[in-house]
Order: sequence, then C-alpha cells, then structure tokens
Amino acid sequence: MFEHTSRYYNIETATLTLPDGRVVAYKRRRFLPQADSLQVLAEVPRVREDMGYPPLVTPSSQIVGTQAVLNVLMGERYKVIPKEVQQYVRGFYGHPPAPVSAELQRRVLGDEEPIRGRPADMLEPEWEKAKAEVGELARSDEDVLSYALFPQVALDFLRRRATANGTAKEVIAAIAAALPAPPEAVAAGPTGDGSAWKWIGRREALAADPRRWRYYEGHS
Repeated sequence: MFEHTSRYYNIETATLTLPDGRVVAYKRRRFLPQADSLQVLAEVPRVREDMGYPPLVTPSSQIVGTQAVLNVLMGERYKVIPKEVQQYVRGFYGHPPAPVSAELQRRVLGDEEPIRGRPADMLEPEWEKAKAEVGELARSDEDVLSYALFPQVALDFLRRRATANGTAKEVIAAIAAALPAPPEAVAAGPTGDGSAWKWIGRREALAADPRRWRYYEGHS
C-alpha cells in the first residue's frame, strides 16, 4: 500500500547532498546560464559546510542556496552576504549543528561575539506596551495580539470597527481595512454617516469582482 511506484530516482540528491526540489530549482534559474547553474550546485555543499551544516529545509535551504547563488554571480565567495546569513552566523537561528567556519565568522562578526544563549531571551516583553498603545479600541486579547503582530493593519481595522454599529458593519470594516483605499476616497475622508465601508469607496474597491455585490449591497 505504501510502496513508492516511481521508477525515476534523481541520484544527484545523494551526490550533491541536496533535496531533489533544490536540485531542480537551481537548474531552472532563468537568470543563470547552464554553466553557472552547475557551479551553484557545486557551491551549495561548500556553503553549507561553512555555515555548520544547517538542515536543508525551509528556511535554511533558501538561505544556503541564496548565498551559493551570490557567490557564483559575484565571482567571489562571500563578497555579498545577505541579512539572513548574517543573522544565522550571529546566532539568531539557534546553535548550528557544527561550528561556523572562522572565515565566514570573521566576515560577518568582525570583533563581535555570536549569541550564546536563546535568542528569544533578548526580546523585551511587548504585551503591556501593545495593550497600552491600542487602548480602548481593543475589546479582547485577540485584538491586542492582532495589533502586536500587525500594528498598521490591525489599528486601521480597530478604528473603523469603532465607528460601525452591528456585526455586519464590523465585518465590512474588517474587509475595508484589508483593501487599498482609492486616492479620492482617502482625500475625501470620513463621510460622517458612520459607514467605514463607504469611506474607502466600496464601488471602486470591488469593481473588479462583481460577484461580491450580492452580499455587500444588502449591508450598506
């Protein structure tokens, strides 16, 4: 029942120590000539060794792969080091399975010391701060959490919801906060009728999807 029926096996996953999906992805890079693609496939294991053998799963597989592509494109290893690689070397992704190469540490850290403990322990508590900032607009812990995670979108929604009356208009306010407001609607500002939906100009926002009108026309 659980036997694999495919007769095709990509032996490069073993010779290159790469997942099959990564091998295919690097070969299909349209901005890389075929020769460069092969160089990337050879560079990935070297970068992985330099980074202390992180597991090639998301997100570390993309981090290693991006660095390998840059090493090939730049013609010099670690001439450009992305932010994610720098954070990895600094210890923001935890302790690597093996030591990071001294050369890569020198390029990223200089005289700086990597994080030795748990990275999350360096974060300051944010709950009370978010709760104070959102104030009376929050009706529940979920509202505070939404603001802490997505401050701009959540604050916009909470403000619009505060001007609405009834469940239906609260739903409309939430959708309104997620849609881009037309310039003319922003310039006009609130209409004064308590409808956050009309504020952003619902006809312009929904013109591309007339199927929604059957619901929204009944909730003006």
